[in-house]
Amino acid sequence: MYQNIFGNAGLGQNLGADTALRLQKGELTEGDAPALRAANLEYFAQQCEQMKDQRHDAAMEETTRRAREAAAVAKAKQERWANSNLMERLAMSERNQQTIDQARREWGITGLAEWQKGEE
Repeated sequence: MYQNIFGNAGLGQNLGADTALRLQKGELTEGDAPALRAANLEYFAQQCEQMKDQRHDAAMEETTRRAREAAAVAKAKQERWANSNLMERLAMSERNQQTIDQARREWGITGLAEWQKGEE
């Protein structure tokens, strides 16, 4: 309590106006910690650092959650692939127009019936 009352009584630097205003309103940000520490307001500086740690922890939890979801989706896809037969695997394989056109050229597929091929 002493440092909150007499924290910057000649021992530290004065707070900038923006930081002092945020301190009065109770709206400190994590970037205020160095200025508060320089003004010998360690308690408030530690609060700012706790906010930073909490934000970092929440971001890590979110990243971990997304990674677990992606791993579960990949595992389910792998299991579906492993448990399917050849025709199901063929149906599951990804195709784009370029590979389709290449396969048609290689296999001689024109989309026409045999009797229509002679008319071209």
